[in-house]
Amino acid sequence: AVALILNAHARLQLSIPVLFDYFAQDVPRRIKAHSLHSLCLVASAFARQRRADAVLFEKIGDYACGNAATLYPRAVATLLWSFSEVEIRHGVLFYNAPQHLAKSVAAYTTDELCMVGRAYGKFQMAHLPLFHALSAELPHRTLAVLGSAAAVGPGGSKEETEEERQQREDDEEAALQDFRQEPGAVAVGPNKAQPKISSLVGLLEAYARLTIFEEATNRLLCDALVRRTEELAPSLVVKAARACAALSFAHPGIVRLAVICMTENGEELEDEELELLGRALEDLGALGDDGGRLLLHHPKGVEAIAP
Repeated sequence: AVALILNAHARLQLSIPVLFDYFAQDVPRRIKAHSLHSLCLVASAFARQRRADAVLFEKIGDYACGNAATLYPRAVATLLWSFSEVEIRHGVLFYNAPQHLAKSVAAYTTDELCMVGRAYGKFQMAHLPLFHALSAELPHRTLAVLGSAAAVGPGGSKEETEEERQQREDDEEAALQDFRQEPGAVAVGPNKAQPKISSLVGLLEAYARLTIFEEATNRLLCDALVRRTEELAPSLVVKAARACAALSFAHPGIVRLAVICMTENGEELEDEELELLGRALEDLGALGDDGGRLLLHHPKGVEAIAP
């Protein structure tokens, strides 16, 4: 009940400090009274509220490691994501999680794989066996539905706002969590479920932060993003372009979307985002001055635009 209450307040973005302050002290004291699932919800709720209570998260991490035999994919992914959101690194949890993923990778949904990758990327933890496992698994996953078109610009024709997109993704995640409440519960065909668009961008960013250049994986992620253009909010386009620039990977579709974003959606971006997008385009050679930039991959189809 405690976990559900906290999770509901976090999802509704209701800030009640007294409530979270109380349970930040109560949950560690009564840690054994909670199930692994409820503790995952508690960690997720505190992460959504950006409340980094070190004692609480340390206790949750210790509990998860002490009950490693009961860990299941959603629990591992949720815990790693939550710890990374509040920037608390639980050494034992992050050390052992890749082994769990390697043994049960087929049971992880694509969203969960992305959550794991994002967490390690955020902490700058270049766990190469983990990312090699992710790269090996992604080609077997459905990242974009066949037939998805990229004929429109970022944001699509539906004009979905950032708040609407976030609400839709939260609803999808809540539905998945409700389905997988118990240890061992696995969604039917996890490799068939199309991941959230933000998950793909987040995983691409993780590869970029860790400077892990795997051309096939970069292309796979970027191709999927381009095929799902109408789901891409301008802010996500900026993140994808910056990741490609950091990887020196000039994917023609991402470059095209970035150019469209700058020319048609520039006023929707914050000044900092607009500046970062400009730098990314310059680094990718799309502004006509790439002489000093070494691109590891610069496929045909990327043409410079006039400044």
